[in-house]
Amino acid sequence: MIEKIDSLKDLVEYVRSHTAPANKESGVTFFDDSGAPQADELKPHAAVGAGPDLADLDQSLVGLFQKKTTATFLKECRAGFYPAYSLRRRGFTAFDAVAIHTPSNQSADQVNDPFLDRPEELPFYLDRYILTTGLLGLHRMLTGGHRGVVMISVSFDTLAMSKLRDIYFARLKEVPGGLTKFIGIIVRNIPVGTPASRIAEVMAYIQPFCGTRILRIAPDFKLIDLYANSGGHGFATWLPADEQDGGKTFQTMSTFAKRAALHRQECIITDLETSDDVSTAIAVGCTYVTGPAVAPLIDTPGVVEGLTATHILRHAGFS
Repeated sequence: MIEKIDSLKDLVEYVRSHTAPANKESGVTFFDDSGAPQADELKPHAAVGAGPDLADLDQSLVGLFQKKTTATFLKECRAGFYPAYSLRRRGFTAFDAVAIHTPSNQSADQVNDPFLDRPEELPFYLDRYILTTGLLGLHRMLTGGHRGVVMISVSFDTLAMSKLRDIYFARLKEVPGGLTKFIGIIVRNIPVGTPASRIAEVMAYIQPFCGTRILRIAPDFKLIDLYANSGGHGFATWLPADEQDGGKTFQTMSTFAKRAALHRQECIITDLETSDDVSTAIAVGCTYVTGPAVAPLIDTPGVVEGLTATHILRHAGFS
C-alpha cells in the first residue's frame, strides 16, 4: 500500500517510521535526534558559510540588488587622517584627510560600486565629504592645542567648473583668514593633457584659502617640468603598482624626486602599504611619505602622541 505524502514533513515521518528500527540494529541511524546538535551548539555557527539557509530559499532577494544613493554610499565611509612624515623635519607635520569605504577598505574615490544610482555625482560629493572632514578636524586640532597642516584633496573637475567650485568654496570662506596657514589643498584627478595655464588659473583661485598647494600627478618627471611654475609648492605621487622591475621603479621615482628638487618643489609619495614601499620612497629622495605603512589612520590631525618613526630610516641625504 502506497501512503499519501503531501509535504516534506510527511516524507520525513514516513522515512523515520520505516527505517529507524532496522538502522539502529545495524548501528546506523537516520533522523535520530539523540545525537543531533542542540540549539545552543548551533548558535555560534549560524552565520558561517556563504550558502543560504532554508529560510533564504523562499526569501526575496530584490533588496540585495537595489540601487543605492550617494548618501547611502557616504554612510558606508569612514573619515580620518593619514599623518605625513617629513624626512627633513623628522616629524609628522601634515595630515591628509581621507574617506575610506568600509566594506571594501579602499579609498572611497577608488571604489567602483556597481549599485550606485548616479555614479557621476559621487566625485563632487566625495570632495565635499573630505572638505568637511578636514575642516572639522582642523577645529579639533586647534582647540586641542595641536599644530600641523591639514591636507584636503579635491578633484580638478570640481575646481574647473564654476558652479561646483562656488558650492565647494562656500565652506572654506567660513574659515577665518588667519587659519589658512593650517590648510593645504591637493588637486587630484588632473586630466591628461591639461595645459599649465589651466593649472595656474586653478592655483590662483585656491591661493586665498590655503597656505600649501600640491598637485597630485602620475610619477612622470615630464609633468613636473610642465607644472613646476604653476603656483604650487610640491607634487604628490605614488609608486607604480604595475611595475614589476624593482630597478626600473627606483629609477622612475628617483628621477621624479630629483626633478622636484631641481624646481625647488616638495616630493610627496603617498599610499605606502608596506615597509618595502617606505624604504623605496626614502631611498629615491622624496621629502614626505604617507600611507598605512608610515602611520595608522587617526581621528584628529596634529595628534602625534603614540606615533613612532623608528621604522622610518634616516636617508643619507637628510641630516
